[in-house]
Amino acid sequence: MAEAGALLALLVLAAGAAALRAVLDGRRTGTPASIAVLAPLAEAARLVRTRGTRPGARTVVAGVLLLASPVLRVLALPFDGRPLADALLPALVADLAWWAGVLLLTERRPPAARLRGAVALELPVVAALLVTVFALPGSTLPLVVEAPVAFLVLLVVEGVLLPWSVAGPADRLGGIALLLVRAAVAAQLVAGAATASAVFLGGGRTAVLVGAALLACALLVLERRVPLLGLARRTRLAVAVLLPLAVAQLALVIVLRVLGG
Repeated sequence: MAEAGALLALLVLAAGAAALRAVLDGRRTGTPASIAVLAPLAEAARLVRTRGTRPGARTVVAGVLLLASPVLRVLALPFDGRPLADALLPALVADLAWWAGVLLLTERRPPAARLRGAVALELPVVAALLVTVFALPGSTLPLVVEAPVAFLVLLVVEGVLLPWSVAGPADRLGGIALLLVRAAVAAQLVAGAATASAVFLGGGRTAVLVGAALLACALLVLERRVPLLGLARRTRLAVAVLLPLAVAQLALVIVLRVLGG
């Protein structure tokens, strides 16, 4: 029942994120919010009725893998007092499914570049989540107080940079494959926010979901203020900025753990 509730919450929040994105896009074109909010439903119905421009099972399998990633992540969230470190392995498995889907979508691109980009983005995530292993035990404060940089790194990578990784390939899709990818992007944004909320803000299920909703809204606003980065720029950002910040945060947490006994 707990897993079903988490999955239902993911679906509702992902639908809300898609609707909010449509409303924000509608503001640029002067479309009333009452009309723009229904755009995702109309687009989903259209895609179900049409065939993709690239027929075949590859893109559909890629879409399924991409959508499975945020589902796996949310089902394994450390709700209600579960050890925070329990989120580490499921998050990495979920990201592995995501990158498998990305590679299937971009078979025409050199796989080495995509693999380097995937590794570059995953290393800061691993460093950020390792903070949960070395955090001070018995603390009554949320982990974000002890590791704010790790919180921001995890939120940006999982909620923004991972969805961006399918922005280009998705433009060439159609039909059910495109519908799956768009659903996965909306769900990943929410799942990334939910992971950051559960791990770093803490609290019960309701508090985590409220935090996830607020963080998802913040990420949607951030998307519109930051230009979309290509693969090479995302890789450089991860290696030059996010990884050093996450490693420095992890080192600080370890030092605090040692000094705290």
